[in-house]
Amino acid sequence: MTESLTPANPCPHCGRSRISLEARCESCGWRPEPTRTPAFLRVKTAVTTVSQAALTISISSLMLVTTIFAVCVAILATNPIYGSVVSFICCGALWRTALYVGYSKLYGETVPVGDKILAFLSSFLFVGLVAFSTLILFVAVCVSTTLLSRNVWMGGFAGVLVALLAAIAILTLIPAYRKNP
Repeated sequence: MTESLTPANPCPHCGRSRISLEARCESCGWRPEPTRTPAFLRVKTAVTTVSQAALTISISSLMLVTTIFAVCVAILATNPIYGSVVSFICCGALWRTALYVGYSKLYGETVPVGDKILAFLSSFLFVGLVAFSTLILFVAVCVSTTLLSRNVWMGGFAGVLVALLAAIAILTLIPAYRKNP
């Protein structure tokens, strides 16, 4: 019997052998795109990743979170309405940033402080845009349902339901971490 000349599980980038089809290539560093998983498994993976990243938190990350918390408390003290909005957006941005850092640690990469700040700012803008767009969706659905049903409570319920489902769909379909191959 002759052995095959083709390597087992060849890397599409360099052609060398890999351990499995899902494994990262040890010679060139190429890794396959993540496969799409159901939403409940993504939530479980995200919670596991963030909890593992929280166990290895650095002092710089702790200082960044403390600074964000202090800014939110200061805005809440001066203006509770704006403070609530900023705190809500900061919570979503912190979650996305924690996912980014957690997935980076999962891939064995370290994230410098500047990249953490940039990830938080981009997540803050993204979550803010999602919140603003769902607010517009809420008002549109609320007003139209109230005019059709002549019931304010029905309009408010429909607006909240549609806006919440839209926000959840947007935030779960756009991942916090996407590695370029």
